[in-house]
Amino acid sequence: MTRRWKIAFAGALVLALLVAVQIVLAAKVSSRQIDVKGTNVGQVLIGGDAVISFEVGYNGRSPKERADRAADNLKAALKAKPKPKKFEVKSTEGGEGVYVEGQLIAIATAEDANANNSTAKELANEWKDNIASTLRFDPDGNYYSDWEGAKTKWVPILDVGNQGVRIGAAQVAGPEIQVDKVKAVAQLELQFKGAARIKAYVPIDSYDVVKLNRIQGVSVWATGDLKIVRF
Repeated sequence: MTRRWKIAFAGALVLALLVAVQIVLAAKVSSRQIDVKGTNVGQVLIGGDAVISFEVGYNGRSPKERADRAADNLKAALKAKPKPKKFEVKSTEGGEGVYVEGQLIAIATAEDANANNSTAKELANEWKDNIASTLRFDPDGNYYSDWEGAKTKWVPILDVGNQGVRIGAAQVAGPEIQVDKVKAVAQLELQFKGAARIKAYVPIDSYDVVKLNRIQGVSVWATGDLKIVRF
């Protein structure tokens, strides 16, 4: 391998690892306190994205304590793998509540709304949309958070260039709801400018290599004893 190809391969490997790190972070619900122009703001995060921000206290709780409570509520609600229609805003005592699977996550009060120059309902809907857009859903509308409840299994490798002949086994990994859909891994052989031959592995939902239907959110971790990078 020439020095140029070694550099290119190293760059691709680093990029793949960074993507994997981002995926792992995306599953984590947490809370924090930050200083915004001298004001302590409590935030709820999914991965590195702030989905709810509290600038004022409520019911004896500081902004950070509100964020801690909301993060705990959200973690509990997400265990039910809620669908998009299960994210809603309803009027409740104290303001407009954000609910997931019937679980109250947080309340947008009149004071919260004033701090954000909006109405309580507008703010609550913004929080709801932030949560829903940061999570992932499969084509059936089922929620899955990357690598939360991760599962692995071995499936056959099918050679696309040889009409689906089985040529080995591959280990796939990812959210359980997605891994359960994988029936096989298709091997594609690609030529790069006539100078290199690359084998790509694609998790698919059937043994038919004529029409490949890739299962999103699933990685190929190994083929036999040969470990490979996320495709």
